[in-house]
Amino acid sequence: MTDADLRLFLADANAGFRAAAVELLGRDGILVESTPRIRSVPDSAWRADCVAVDPGVAAGAVRAVWLARRGPPLVVVTGAPVEDLPEVLLAAADGYVEKGTNGTFGALEGAVRRAAEGRSEAPTVTGVA
Repeated sequence: MTDADLRLFLADANAGFRAAAVELLGRDGILVESTPRIRSVPDSAWRADCVAVDPGVAAGAVRAVWLARRGPPLVVVTGAPVEDLPEVLLAAADGYVEKGTNGTFGALEGAVRRAAEGRSEAPTVTGVA
């Protein structure tokens, strides 16, 4: 593992995903602190360069939006397609990564780096009437 050049706070209920993120992103210089949920926001989340959240349920989406408005840039990382996410969450997000696709962790690394550098790539929904 290289010395961390970025700090990521990851909230995701999937323990396997969290463990893989710690290992794989750590190899690329991103120190990952993770938690299964964002009921309360630890001090380390405020010191992170970026926060990545799988909102899971509506309450998780609301907490993620609250955090994004007050803290570091937010990347939404979820198995849900972008069109299924609440608009308020998409408006607050600096990036979006869909889990379960080929290259998920590479996409997450890129989204975290862009968000931390202030290069927001807000997700867009296409094909919605």
